[in-house]
Amino acid sequence: MVYHLFNYCIQGIWYRDSFPLSDDDFERIMNALEGKVPANVKIYHYGVPGRKRYDLTNPVILNRPVLSLDPFAIAQARIQQPASIYDKQRREVFPAIRRLGRYVIYQGANDWPKLSYLDGNRLSMMVPMEVAPVSLKEALDYVRRNHRHCAAPQGHKFSVGLTADGALIGVVIASTPKARALNDGRTLELNRICCDPVYRNAVSMVSGAAIRAARAIGYRRIVTYTLPQESGSSMLAVGFRQDGMTAPRPNGWNCRSRPRKVSEKYPGGEKIRWILNLE
Repeated sequence: MVYHLFNYCIQGIWYRDSFPLSDDDFERIMNALEGKVPANVKIYHYGVPGRKRYDLTNPVILNRPVLSLDPFAIAQARIQQPASIYDKQRREVFPAIRRLGRYVIYQGANDWPKLSYLDGNRLSMMVPMEVAPVSLKEALDYVRRNHRHCAAPQGHKFSVGLTADGALIGVVIASTPKARALNDGRTLELNRICCDPVYRNAVSMVSGAAIRAARAIGYRRIVTYTLPQESGSSMLAVGFRQDGMTAPRPNGWNCRSRPRKVSEKYPGGEKIRWILNLE
């Protein structure tokens, strides 16, 4: 028998698929790909025609880590609506052709399809996004599942959602400022901003919607915080300015007069404070 094993180069590392394909399966995949093997994909063929079974013995292929990507699924995963891939390093935009989760095939610089992983850093996706209402429960659930370094807060003044392809891809939870000095009744804190980094400009879009809502309600100032290792580019994009650094709080807001439990996900170091005046 003849076997066909797909191999993928993802972020500079070569992986092999978890199982080899028969001639019929290989032909189906190539037909779905219109005969074009994407860049970053190589196919290892082994065996001979006939009924005899052969084992994979190539040490180079065997030593590669396994990635169960399902080549037939991604070959069929055509994108129905307009979508583009932004390459931050090259500062170029390419048409997206197929997508399976965070794996995408797009039309590369040489007009040949290319397989890549959407890491939200170098490569991100540009698709139509829509601001949507979201309940506190939905916003908290999203933060619990997706926020990198913060737990979900206790409550909110209001929350704003962002959707793409009918799925929730980001939220902003706006609340009363935790710092007493800022809690003057007209200052709002964007307590959690959590978006899927795969989607380009998602943070700016959902934050802008929260800012417009706050202005309409009558707030005069908005405050939010980022970690020193975060660029803050999305905050600058919607008009915030840096307003200094906060002191480290390894114990959170816990103190003798108001004992509080410190969340397991709590960055206790310095933070950058951002201020946006709405007047």
